[in-house]
Order: sequence, then structure tokens, then C-alpha cells
Amino acid sequence: MSRKSRQARPRSRADRQTEPSAYDRTTITIPRQLKARMKAAGERVNWSAVASEAFEAWLSEHANKEQPMPELPDKDDAIERLRRLQNEPEARHAGTTGRAYVLGQHWAMADAHPVELQRLEEFCAGPLLDGTWEDLKTRFSDRRKIKKLFRDFTAWVLGHKDRLHSTEEAKLYPADVEQVRRQVKPFWEERVGVEVIPGKDYGPEFLSDFSAGALAFWDEAKDKL
Repeated sequence: MSRKSRQARPRSRADRQTEPSAYDRTTITIPRQLKARMKAAGERVNWSAVASEAFEAWLSEHANKEQPMPELPDKDDAIERLRRLQNEPEARHAGTTGRAYVLGQHWAMADAHPVELQRLEEFCAGPLLDGTWEDLKTRFSDRRKIKKLFRDFTAWVLGHKDRLHSTEEAKLYPADVEQVRRQVKPFWEERVGVEVIPGKDYGPEFLSDFSAGALAFWDEAKDKL
């Protein structure tokens, strides 16, 4: 076989198209002003690499990490707990041990100011969170209503109920609406310790249980202050 015949045949375009790729093409939507700044930065920047690094950083920070197994309680204590619960309705017990309830209790015990707990008590005395879970889901079936409920709840607890407006009035007070909106994420993420996406994983029943957990401690503590 001649040397010429042994030389590798140049890959054709069709060959390259059939080879498997380690990358996938995707499309993202970004603000128009950001796009203009990217364009001004020049064409030498590999924006795909920049975006990939940002995606990796977010996933590393928010990836679910395996929690260590909790230590088993004393067997006698466990039996005593079951003995106390055997005459209680199951639904009632579940409502006082759920994640939202525990988060509310922890916030009240470790972070909340007494005045904030008083405001929470006032908020819960109103009609918004009154009713069964099914009632709440029916009344707040629309995601926009759930987002507004979270904004109103947070603003009330933080002492900004004077900035709350109806959907119709909100158009007249955009500054108030924006200030309330900016307070929601820091409150839940930094003070409660949970990343809340209203309407997706968190609905009105979450707020109801969170409030119940916080007020359970407040009812016990307020007379001792």
C-alpha cells in the first residue's frame, strides 16, 4: 500500500455532523440592557463559557445535599410520644410537625422581634388565612394571588401594612409595591432560611402552617415577657 493511500482521509462536513458532541445548544432570554453591555464588551468574550460557569456555580450552591441521619431518640421517650399521640387526630399531629410549622417555630424562637410576632398575630386574626387547606387552595388558585398574599404577609409582619394596596390601587402607588416586593426574598431566605417561590412549591397552606408554628411559641412566651 502506498504512503499516499495510507494517509487519513480529511473529514467531510457530513462526518463532523454525525459525530457525537459533548455540548448542547440552548437559548436563554436576558434583559435588553445586559445584551447591549455584552455587545460593547467585544466579540473576544466566550459568553457560552461565562454562562456555563454561572450555571455551575448556581447548581453547586443549590444542589440538594444529603442530610446526615438524625440520632435515634431514647426508646422509652419514643414509646411515651406514641402514647400521647394515640388519642389525637392524625391530621392535627401532622400539622404541628410539618416543615412549614417547624420553620415558623424556629423563626419565632431564634430571629423574630416581639413586635413582629404581634403583627403576625394581627394578620392571622384577619380573614386571609382563615379556613381549611382546601378553602385556601380554592381562594388562591391563581399564582398571582399567591404572590400577592406572600407580599402582603411579609409586609405586614415587617411593619409596612400602610404600603399594602388592592390590585386596582397598586397601579397608583408603584413605589410602595416595589418596596414591598424587594423585602419578600430577603425575609424568607435570610431570616427564615428557605428559598420561597410563591405559587410553585409554596402556597397559602405554607403560610398558614408557618404562622401556626410561630404563634404556638408566641402564645406561650408573650405572657412571660
